[in-house]
Amino acid sequence: MSVGLGADQRRPFIFEFNASGSFVAGKLQAIRDQFKDRVYSDFDLRDKHRYWTKDDALKTLQSNNPKYGPDHKKEFLASLPIQGIQEITGCKLRVESAEFEVLLLTTQPPQLEWSVHGDAAATENLDKGEC
Repeated sequence: MSVGLGADQRRPFIFEFNASGSFVAGKLQAIRDQFKDRVYSDFDLRDKHRYWTKDDALKTLQSNNPKYGPDHKKEFLASLPIQGIQEITGCKLRVESAEFEVLLLTTQPPQLEWSVHGDAAATENLDKGEC
């Protein structure tokens, strides 16, 4: 787990919270490894041995029947450990949006992840603000 804190000391906020483990990272790494010797392209160059597209990454992920893939937003949101995040960071996250992302890096395999945005409900340790 990692937590990124904002620099404004008058109004502290959490700008990033990442959680993963071997139960997730191992499966994703196996998918990402299928792209490690190829280069990302915005266009389908029809050479799947040297290039991959965002669509290739999504198809590969979907073929592995992910529990929290792009088509499982409701299930993903229901699994968010809101209480655990609050216990660790003091932030009681109120989710405003969630989006599945394929982060595209030309020289590296794709990152396949959910991005969640929200704000914090007021708590004893944290005035209302972003988290």
